[in-house]
Amino acid sequence: MTFPLRATLLATVFLLAACATPRDPSGGKASFSLPSDGPVSVSWDDPAGFSERHRSQGFRNQVEPEDWMVRLAQYLRRSVAARLGEGQQVSIHVEDVALAGAFEDLHGATLSDVRVLRDIYPPSIDLRIDRTAADGSRPGQTEHRLRDPGYLSRQVIRHGRDFLQHEKLMIDSWVAREFPASR
Repeated sequence: MTFPLRATLLATVFLLAACATPRDPSGGKASFSLPSDGPVSVSWDDPAGFSERHRSQGFRNQVEPEDWMVRLAQYLRRSVAARLGEGQQVSIHVEDVALAGAFEDLHGATLSDVRVLRDIYPPSIDLRIDRTAADGSRPGQTEHRLRDPGYLSRQVIRHGRDFLQHEKLMIDSWVAREFPASR
């Protein structure tokens, strides 16, 4: 077989393989969600793309998304559900999360696996919510960027020693503003 013929065959094989590869309509983003339960549904993108993953990548004791994302989603669902009126529904999609603090490589081997809380590492959560009113009307999707740059100056009593305490306080503040008590 001559070189041009072999190159043509290889190009044809690669082209056919590319055409046969199924395309992902989500653009390659995996999506996860809590099981359906009540008027609030919570889903999220693959945590591998979250800001938190980049903040803690490469450290031995990094907090894996499986350890915190479901807990955070459950807390978000419970908090919003408690504020909804009869017949209202909310669909929440978490697009990005960065937990409070970060791992730093500056402290040597003994402290490199300790999460350091500093003003420059505030907690943040990006959400997209879609509401359905009791009458079935849908006011449309809204995007929310939850940030708490002053998280270190807050007194944390409500959530005690929970390592998600700063994120939960931020969610509490947002829920109180976004969902006035209907009950």
